[in-house]
Amino acid sequence: MCWDISLHTDIEIIKKTFPQLRDERRQLDYNYDYLENVQAITFPKYPILYKDKDSSQLALTEMEWGVLPTYIDDPKLQADRRRNMINVRSERILEDKKSYWYRLRKQRCLIPVSGTFEHRAVKGWKKKVPYFIGAEGRELFYLPGLYQWHETVDEDGVVERVGSFGMLTRAANEVMANIHNDGPNKHRMP
Repeated sequence: MCWDISLHTDIEIIKKTFPQLRDERRQLDYNYDYLENVQAITFPKYPILYKDKDSSQLALTEMEWGVLPTYIDDPKLQADRRRNMINVRSERILEDKKSYWYRLRKQRCLIPVSGTFEHRAVKGWKKKVPYFIGAEGRELFYLPGLYQWHETVDEDGVVERVGSFGMLTRAANEVMANIHNDGPNKHRMP
């Protein structure tokens, strides 16, 4: 569910929309044009907008998709659990005070997209039918998410601050429930 997104427009549109934006991207020469079908399951780096607790200024940075469960020490278990932290069930942010998402509820971000991909199961067909869902007449729109910062240490002992994020989802409306009609998280939408 909502594991595939597309950004097929110029990233500079974001800077025009938010003129006071602080650009924190490390790979300033990285080409975000036509990031077709970015799949969350591989935890790719992706541009997001966020406000850090210490700053009131909106910033554009790259974070890895899939919130890293820092409460797990074993790398294999951590990666397995992280696959379940790609999307954030919005109901768990405020209602489930024991949820990890409740702890991150104030660390909000915007995920710039040209659209999302969803696949509809059709009875009797082997393959699902892909749908591209976008905003009509808009090159770019934003999906809500939650983020967190954590530290990693490379083989040289250098400590690096890395961000990760998850996309907020909710119960699907009638149209999306018809499209996203299969799988363990069916009937959900961004």
